[in-house]
Amino acid sequence: MFHYENFTNELEQEGRVETALIGLRYVGTNSSVSPNQARQQGGWPGTQPFQAGDVVERDEDGTVIEREPGPMQIGLNPDWLDDTVEGGSLAGLEALPDIEVVYDEAELAQAMLDANYLPPDVFGSPGDQTGGQRTAPDFEIREAVFEFFDELEDRGSGPGSHQMYREQLADIAGVDLAGEDDSPTDSQRSQQYVDDHTRAELKDAVDELREGPEDISLQNGKSDFAEWLAKQDAADVRAALEDDDSEE
Repeated sequence: MFHYENFTNELEQEGRVETALIGLRYVGTNSSVSPNQARQQGGWPGTQPFQAGDVVERDEDGTVIEREPGPMQIGLNPDWLDDTVEGGSLAGLEALPDIEVVYDEAELAQAMLDANYLPPDVFGSPGDQTGGQRTAPDFEIREAVFEFFDELEDRGSGPGSHQMYREQLADIAGVDLAGEDDSPTDSQRSQQYVDDHTRAELKDAVDELREGPEDISLQNGKSDFAEWLAKQDAADVRAALEDDDSEE
């Protein structure tokens, strides 16, 4: 999951802020933790909760006393602010309990690979990834990421580009991508629908595409809608979601 804030990027263009590409993960014992403290004290741009990892150990009462580190979220976080800008920065993040700040290039590359899909704001969304529609990256965000990964070569954002980027990221992370292809899996599409759309938008798309309540109930949750849509034709889903957008 990749995060940034447009306002922070505008300030950086004015020379009033400098950002750094970092990863954050929760290393505490709760099942999840709100991002509010990271946002307030560290300027973290993300709004998604941090999830915990698997339970490692419980005490005799069943209380969790140790977990694996949770999945990493990646973002462009303020590192330096001039006197005219209020907010938190990296120093604030590093002081937070149970939050680990990751700077290692190989670990960040691995986190991008572990995500369900490469962030479109960085790598674009080729037509073969989205069922026909190509989405351009945000070039300022893209530049910041490519500057961080010294060995990442720009291969554009056309068909097949995501696989080339995944191969480069795998080299940086020191892992093997044998057997992978550039076609998004159902889980990848499902996560993209969850990230990019509201429950109401997904519900409307489901209502348009389903044959009847025997396919899926409209009382289901957002994740259920996303999972069902991910099993449908990508072009049909895209058209249904675009129809919903055009009605707003």
